[in-house]
Amino acid sequence: MKIEPEQLDVLRTYLASIYDACEKASAAGVSATVNGEKLNLRQLFEIETTAYLMYLSASDNVIEEDEVAFINSLMSRTYSLDDCVKFIESSQMSAEEFLSQPPVSFKLLAAYGGADYADAMDALISFYDVLGMALSEVDDNLALPERNAYKSFVYMLRGYKALNEPQQD
Repeated sequence: MKIEPEQLDVLRTYLASIYDACEKASAAGVSATVNGEKLNLRQLFEIETTAYLMYLSASDNVIEEDEVAFINSLMSRTYSLDDCVKFIESSQMSAEEFLSQPPVSFKLLAAYGGADYADAMDALISFYDVLGMALSEVDDNLALPERNAYKSFVYMLRGYKALNEPQQD
């Protein structure tokens, strides 16, 4: 199943909303330092979301051209298949490792969310869920490892949310 333009539009709408939240958090001083470089939350989110897509693509041990095209279209990038393979190889982290820990941007948005914590986390979790489902369907190869990987990732995010949710008085 190829991704329909309407599905891509839905994902872009999610992205726009998350980018808005990232911009608000960055304006409030939320940032991160990665490899010695200070990044605002949107930059970090874009990097981590692109990495999520690459790792998810590699979870069935084959990165397809259609998957790379999907990543490029959604994230406004120009990666080649070789770029994605090199990224995975150079990161020194397995897909299982990457997909088993929340992205730093997710944790920062959670901390920033405050009273809106649950809504912010639910939106991010839904985004990663829909994004993973879309990627797993993009190459007409409904690979079980990709589906299992994104479902495990979403489950892990839900667990993180539950463990870190502010207590009600």
